[in-house]
Amino acid sequence: MGYSLNKLKQELVTKGYADEGLVAWGNSAAGGLFGAIGAAFGPMHVVCKKGEALLVIPFTNKEILYSKGFAIQKQNIASAELKGLLSKKLVVKTKAGKKLEYPIMQGVSDLKTILQELGF
Repeated sequence: MGYSLNKLKQELVTKGYADEGLVAWGNSAAGGLFGAIGAAFGPMHVVCKKGEALLVIPFTNKEILYSKGFAIQKQNIASAELKGLLSKKLVVKTKAGKKLEYPIMQGVSDLKTILQELGF
């Protein structure tokens, strides 16, 4: 029941949403050392790379909500970095001045690779 990181990777690659199976996921409501507990209750999201874009797609324990996902094109990103010591957070600043933050619980090394491939 529910999605593991490997199951998320497999489905996203199979459906053509993630390049190379590089996937990270987190929980918007969770943070710190209690992130795993919060994951059962808060909205979850997956971050992956497709071409020259970061994709952010929400999911539940039962399904990936592709229709609610969105892409942030590389040319629209001013900066993207992974912050935090114990709890990680992807911080994206767009050229339009928006700051987007996504807590990351699993797939940190994949996310580092994604950011490197996009040139951040």
